[in-house]
Amino acid sequence: MLTDVFHLIDGDTRQRAPNPMEFAVQRNKIVGLPNHAVLIRRDGVESAIEDSIAPIHDQAGQITGAVMVFRDVSQARAIELQLSHLAQHDTLTDLPNRMLLTDRLKHSIALARRYGRQVAVLFIDVDRFKQINDSLGHAVGDQVLQGLARRLNASVRGSDTVSRHGGDEFVVVLSEVEHSQSAVRHAERIAAVLAEPQVIAEHHLRVSVSVGISIFPDDGEDAETLIKCADTAMYHAKESGRNTHQFYMSAMELPEVVLQSSSC
Repeated sequence: MLTDVFHLIDGDTRQRAPNPMEFAVQRNKIVGLPNHAVLIRRDGVESAIEDSIAPIHDQAGQITGAVMVFRDVSQARAIELQLSHLAQHDTLTDLPNRMLLTDRLKHSIALARRYGRQVAVLFIDVDRFKQINDSLGHAVGDQVLQGLARRLNASVRGSDTVSRHGGDEFVVVLSEVEHSQSAVRHAERIAAVLAEPQVIAEHHLRVSVSVGISIFPDDGEDAETLIKCADTAMYHAKESGRNTHQFYMSAMELPEVVLQSSSC
C-alpha cells in the first residue's frame, strides 16, 4: 500500500491528507499536491513537499496507474514563514507591528460585536525616554524597550495583543473587558510592572508610563478610530502628569481652527 510508505499530512491541520495518486486515477487528470503538504518518512523526519501527480495510460488509453513527482521545499517554506513573520512583527522587540495589531483588533471587534462584549485599547508611552537615549545611548535604550516588551507580554492574557507602535510607544488590545474599570485595573497593573527597575550595563533604570484608554463600542467601532482615541487620551494623560492613565473623552478633540487671510 502506498500509504504504508508514503505518509502525507496537511501541515496546517496535522491531519492525514487524501492519497493524491488515487485522485489522479479517479479524475484521469494531473492533480497537484494539497497545500502545505508534509511528507513523514519512516524515521519520523518531516519534509514539506510540492508538485504534481499524473495518471499513466497504456497504448489503448486505459489508466494503469499514476506517477508522482515531488520536491522538498522545506527550506523555501521556512524562508517564506520567516519573511511573513518579519512583515508583521517589529524587528527590535519581535512584537506585532501596526499591521498585525490592526488585523487582530479588527478580529476582536468582530467577536465583541457578535457577542455584545467590550474591547479596550491601551496606548502606552514611556515618559522621558529621550533622556535615556541621550544620556546612555541608543543601545541601552533599545535594551530598555526590549525589556518593557517582555514585561508587557507577560502581563496580559493569551487572547490579548501587545504591539510596538513605534519609538517608545506600545499598544495593548484587551480582547474582552467586562466594564471600563477592568481596563483601568489592567492599565494600573501594567504601569506597575513596567515601573520595576531594569539593570542594564550596570545602570539601574526605572521608567514610568502614561496610558490612554479607549473602549469599544463607546469610543469607536473600528480599529483605526479606537487607536486614534487611545492615542489622544494618552497625550492628555501625559499633560496631566507622568505615570497616569486617562480615558478618552470626545471633549479632548480640538476644534478645527480656520485661518482667514485678507488683502490690505
